Amino acid sequence: MLHKKIISKVTSRVILGNPKKAVFSITDECSMRCKMCYNWRLHDSEKSITPEIWKRAIKGLSQLKKDEMLLNFVGGEPFEKKWVLDVVKEASKYGLKTSLTTNASLIDEKKADEIRASGLNTLCISLDGLTPETHDYYRGIKGTHGKAMKALDMFSKKAGPELIIQTIIMDKNLGEIENLVNYVNEKKHINGIYFMSVMKPHHTNLPDNWYLNDKLGLWPKNKEKIVKVIDKLIEMKKNHSKIVNSELHLKSFKGFYLQPEKFIKSKDCDVMDFGIYISSLGDVSICSEKGIIGNIKHKNLKEIWYSYDTLKVKEKMKGCKKNCEFLVNCFYQDEK
Repeated sequence: MLHKKIISKVTSRVILGNPKKAVFSITDECSMRCKMCYNWRLHDSEKSITPEIWKRAIKGLSQLKKDEMLLNFVGGEPFEKKWVLDVVKEASKYGLKTSLTTNASLIDEKKADEIRASGLNTLCISLDGLTPETHDYYRGIKGTHGKAMKALDMFSKKAGPELIIQTIIMDKNLGEIENLVNYVNEKKHINGIYFMSVMKPHHTNLPDNWYLNDKLGLWPKNKEKIVKVIDKLIEMKKNHSKIVNSELHLKSFKGFYLQPEKFIKSKDCDVMDFGIYISSLGDVSICSEKGIIGNIKHKNLKEIWYSYDTLKVKEKMKGCKKNCEFLVNCFYQDEK
């Protein structure tokens, strides 16, 4: 761990604050064939992190916690790992606020009861359209829509975690976005809907301007239509619909879809002062492009955070003007 005097000598431009959100990518395994994510091409290796190491990382994360801290479990599909809820329980013991994002394909009544018993605060279920045709098209597997809707219904019967629908705004679901919000507003057991912007599909070698030649129906092609849809979302947000995104976040989506090459913030990247990400192999990063700052197999997470490598990466992030998934979606923050 770096002494304060060493930190001040290394750089005067970077401050090692405490992260407010962490993302644990529990696994790369997934049974879907999503057109906006190619995790399904990957398989967990022998180097993947064991539940014991994840639990140790949670202890280290709790040592970085100042106020409220959110820990989001993602994949792949987190429920591919039968032990994931044991790790969720461990996080709850340390007072971390937990969420888990799932495609719901592995949720049955037994799993729903296990989720309730785990202490999970928020369950996010991916739903990219109210119609099976739209949702199943994007997820690449027929019947996925039915499983998601069935899982949502399971949590209407008994009290459980906060329930959030997570929707990516894409070309083929623009006509269903407003109806999705109305659906959520009508369901008392669903607490909200969180929208995400479509980004370059994961684990592909596509160029950054991939949207210019998108043939999968991901990137909205009609600018007037995307503006109309997002303006409607902003109006619904103002009228107290159960939209989780802030108004500024929705406005940033509009700017991003109209000019994806233009930086959505007015200043520098603010991810460096907010989030921390750990891959299924244990690699720790705050920016997916500027370098890994450590691995939880070998070091305590607190030690990794307060390290020279973290300082170097944060220094590289200064002045970055790229719209990455962390900035636009996962670790988005309203500018003060």
